[in-house]
Amino acid sequence: MQAAAAPATPGAIDLVCSAEVSTAPGLTDAICAAVALALKGDIADRPGWYLRQDATDPVGLTITLVLTRADANSVTAHLSWRAPPDPAPSNGPEVSAQTIDAPLGVDIYPNFARGLLQVSDLPF
Repeated sequence: MQAAAAPATPGAIDLVCSAEVSTAPGLTDAICAAVALALKGDIADRPGWYLRQDATDPVGLTITLVLTRADANSVTAHLSWRAPPDPAPSNGPEVSAQTIDAPLGVDIYPNFARGLLQVSDLPF
């Protein structure tokens, strides 16, 4: 596990979502929306932080959702982040969700997103 990240100066959190694998239509967007909602909840009581999505000019802490595996019954992802002035990204551990007898549904995305945030040592 990586050393604890130094706290970033409050300001913009830019959320970027990407998939290293092909996914079902809308899956990346749906999980990204769940991560955004969870992040908003986490920063609600932290003055000075605000979330931006789809920013073309990241200016502060940039958090990237990276989907590394996705199929009808499972999804695996991790968060990567970069906080100025440090150009080196940090990565959280992978989190997976899976079902055995039914396709994944949108009802798992909020818990999946919270799990990603809980295991990642984000600098805020």
